[in-house]
Amino acid sequence: MYQISVNIQAIARRFALPFIILAAALLFVEFSHSERNRLPAGLQDALTDQALAFLRNEYSILITGVSPVEGLVSRLSGMSRLEMSGEDRIVALQKGRENSLQHGKHYSSIDVDLTSVSIEKRDGILVLHAVENVVEHFTFDQPISPAVPDIYEESTHHDFLFSVSSLSVSAPGKPYTARISGLEYTLTKDIT
Repeated sequence: MYQISVNIQAIARRFALPFIILAAALLFVEFSHSERNRLPAGLQDALTDQALAFLRNEYSILITGVSPVEGLVSRLSGMSRLEMSGEDRIVALQKGRENSLQHGKHYSSIDVDLTSVSIEKRDGILVLHAVENVVEHFTFDQPISPAVPDIYEESTHHDFLFSVSSLSVSAPGKPYTARISGLEYTLTKDIT
């Protein structure tokens, strides 16, 4: 029994120091890596504000038919793997509005809310994971029988892609851009 105890103590002494050094090195690497990749305070809220402004501009087309000055960014539909440019999306929304008007259906208001879930760094871009909740309110030219709902609610999961670049003082402001800690985060794509 004494022989086994002595052997265990000898093994523990022999490997304890290298184990402690390895553990300390791993903790140091983890700490320095997380410090280097820490995102600025308030960034998630700022990106959410820009994405929400984009969504509100999108829905305003259905109400007014007017293209937003800022334009729209492209959208990739994750299910169909089809991508539409911002310009094509504006045209499609205007056609959808015209089709609704021809059938006596008017968008009276649209309430949109965006809840951010997380931010992820991926290959030099930031991805804002968020959930959109929208309520569309309609009016009709003629009463419809049987009655048709005058409200539509939907939730959609989005991945908003933001490019990251150094803040340029002389460059004009880009649409859907948050400026924090000397960097510009510009919305470039919406993936649903």
